[in-house]
Amino acid sequence: MSSNINNNPSNNPSNNPSNDIINNHNPPLDEMSTLLNFLNNRVKVLCDIYVNEHRSNGNGLLLLTIADSQPNGTSREVKLFYQKDNELQPNVLNDLQNRRNNNTTDIIYFYLFTEDGKQNIVELDIRDHLGN
Repeated sequence: MSSNINNNPSNNPSNNPSNDIINNHNPPLDEMSTLLNFLNNRVKVLCDIYVNEHRSNGNGLLLLTIADSQPNGTSREVKLFYQKDNELQPNVLNDLQNRRNNNTTDIIYFYLFTEDGKQNIVELDIRDHLGN
């Protein structure tokens, strides 16, 4: 699953002087905010993906990041992939295991990270998002 984030200058509203007021009131989102919005807008689908991956591959995290979708960098998109516990970096795995030990088994985890080093683990109660 991916979502296109167009960085093409010709489609950028900031290149149009008539949009200056809009841009001043609605600055562009940083990558972490974009990832959080992507997650919030697709919670049910992402929970379904997580459950299917967990059933097929065991414990792990659903990771989301933003990357270039075109070699020239004119377009970026959200990239989504599942990583099993034994493939995670030790610090991420330790954090995840601590969270699991302090939560019920109904909590699922999403790991959001950006190129500039920001990272965030989001916890969701699966019961709130499945079967609706």
